[in-house]
Amino acid sequence: MAKITITFEDCRDEQGKPSVNVDMAGVPTTAFGQHIQTAAVRMYRTVFDLVAGERILGSIPACRLQPSTQTLH
Repeated sequence: MAKITITFEDCRDEQGKPSVNVDMAGVPTTAFGQHIQTAAVRMYRTVFDLVAGERILGSIPACRLQPSTQTLH
């Protein structure tokens, strides 16, 4: 069983942004230190990829003008 804890805090860091912490200490690893691909690890990576994609799209001027969607799929 893998346990991944993602913590969002309202306290602001030096750059004025909310802080986000990821604790993957509960995720089993292989002998080489890589995380074993469990359902929780795959879900975490999907969420991470979605956030990274949103950040990249937000840096494109034409996409930055579009309102972000609040729809959960």
